[in-house]
Amino acid sequence: FPVTIRTGCPMQKSKDIEPNAIKLSSIHSSKGLEHKHAVLYGTGMLPHPMATLDWEKQQESNLEYVGLTRGKQTLTLIPEYE
Repeated sequence: FPVTIRTGCPMQKSKDIEPNAIKLSSIHSSKGLEHKHAVLYGTGMLPHPMATLDWEKQQESNLEYVGLTRGKQTLTLIPEYE
């Protein structure tokens, strides 16, 4: 079956989105949204090593939580490979 991949664009109307499209977006842009299925690539990257202050580490942890809670039915975690 044909698959459409599109990047997250806040200006795009939901009526313009194909129902079988794969949406690529950052964790930041997915705040407040839920999807039937979610794939999180690069698990183990948060908190970012450059986050050294306590408040930065807390923000990174909150961002990780956002990413982990986007899938309504399934969440697939893919680790980062070196």
